[in-house]
Amino acid sequence: MSRWRIIFWSFSTTALVSAPPARKIAPPHAGFPLKKFIVAEGPGIAVLVSRSGKIIYNDVAGFAAVETRTPLTKEALFNIGIVAQQTTALAVLMLIDANKLSAADSIRKYIPELPPYTSRISIHHLLYHESGLPDYEQICDDREQPLDNAAIVDFLKTTKTPLFAPGKRFRFTNTNYALLATIVSRAASMPFADFVEQKIFKPFGMQSAFVLSPATRAKFDASPTLGYGANEATTLVEFSACDTIAGDGSVMASILDFDRWFTALSQGSLLAPALREKIFTANNALGSAQYALGFERYEDDGVVQYYQEGTWGGFTAAVTFFPEQSAWIVVMANSADFDSATLNEMLYAAFLAK
Repeated sequence: MSRWRIIFWSFSTTALVSAPPARKIAPPHAGFPLKKFIVAEGPGIAVLVSRSGKIIYNDVAGFAAVETRTPLTKEALFNIGIVAQQTTALAVLMLIDANKLSAADSIRKYIPELPPYTSRISIHHLLYHESGLPDYEQICDDREQPLDNAAIVDFLKTTKTPLFAPGKRFRFTNTNYALLATIVSRAASMPFADFVEQKIFKPFGMQSAFVLSPATRAKFDASPTLGYGANEATTLVEFSACDTIAGDGSVMASILDFDRWFTALSQGSLLAPALREKIFTANNALGSAQYALGFERYEDDGVVQYYQEGTWGGFTAAVTFFPEQSAWIVVMANSADFDSATLNEMLYAAFLAK
């Protein structure tokens, strides 16, 4: 699989202020063929397009639960897969801004139980996927007991050497951001989920978003939106032991939550400009793209865009940010077999290319 997945904080940061007011939701656009992107009588999709602080298109189609024919709603929650790494990156940057850690720090400063070879791996290496650490997904199985991030550390204890010297290559692995969640928790002296809720979700107004963990499993189970597998539009995806490993994924959110997320990233009143700049600082060359923190940066016909797509647990999420237009597109589906790229292109052509 790929994730393509209150304690008082004693120090302060200038990055955040109070949550923004609720925004007026645009009516569905009668001319956009959203239903052509779903299987008849199958799982659904939810989309949102915003520009210059205004939602210009917001609609849903299909079912949240095929078996009961429960319609998808604009408030539906989706597992956003690796799109959640944007949130983890911001949490790390907040702690760097508060002098609670440094990007140059060895990861063993915060997780000393890791094997000796990891002393050469820095927080920067994790952020930009340059660590050389192996993928942890081999520990995911059909066990009923959900895992937490301690399982990642235990897995790495069994390894002896990196796949390559830190800083020498780009290689995406979810292990990096799962470890960052553990570092955030230890540096901030609070659970990662609490940090994200208190410092990001609530201040940004992401009212329904939450980190999926063993403690929030019941909240996940209560959601009426179910995830369906690739090539099997009516096959439910069963809960995985790794669904509750945080940092690299395991965030449940709606399209409206991510409208608030991009509002915060694009408006200086919600996020300190220095942090916003770091989020969008690209590092590694990836062919036509560069890797920023939780995004891939592209430039197409002179249009700069930051894109990421995640698929996990029968859900798909794809987000695109256009900084020069102060615009974004959010696409979410409760199916792992979904062509988000084509839909994204059509939404851009219909609403933002003009």
